[in-house]
Amino acid sequence: NNMINSIKTFSNFHRKEVILIVHLGYKTNKLQDITELRKQLLIKSKKAYNKILKDCDNSYIEVCLENSPPACASSDEHHVIDVCFEDISSRLGNHGFVLDISHFKLAELYYKQNEVTFPAMDVINPYSLKNIKNYIKMAGNRIKWVHISDSTGCKGDDEGKVVGEG
Repeated sequence: NNMINSIKTFSNFHRKEVILIVHLGYKTNKLQDITELRKQLLIKSKKAYNKILKDCDNSYIEVCLENSPPACASSDEHHVIDVCFEDISSRLGNHGFVLDISHFKLAELYYKQNEVTFPAMDVINPYSLKNIKNYIKMAGNRIKWVHISDSTGCKGDDEGKVVGEG
């Protein structure tokens, strides 16, 4: 809340829009019941997102969720929610969205390989991750920002490459 208050003070003082990009894709390295965990985390993340939106009311702050990668760089943790647009769309309402191309590509490539396993990816089979056209079609005019970088695989260390290297 202190962080949001500081950003709110800055944006109101300068009367300047600030885009606050939020990742609510919870991570885990445990192999518990992923389906149940996903349900719980989607509820928890909706509450967290609504609190952030409320804290940013009456300000120049635009809150945007961002898609998560399937796995974290330099860790054995994997994201449980927000890799696919289907997860994110249930919370967006009329608010914006940041499409991270590298995160999308990591997820898309996950389904085209047999090298690693991320249990949360195996319990979903989303339309949005079949190809970038599907993702953009689903997200539509809610895309407010696009983060472009490249990726070379589906693991966390494979993201953030210079465009053209992936």
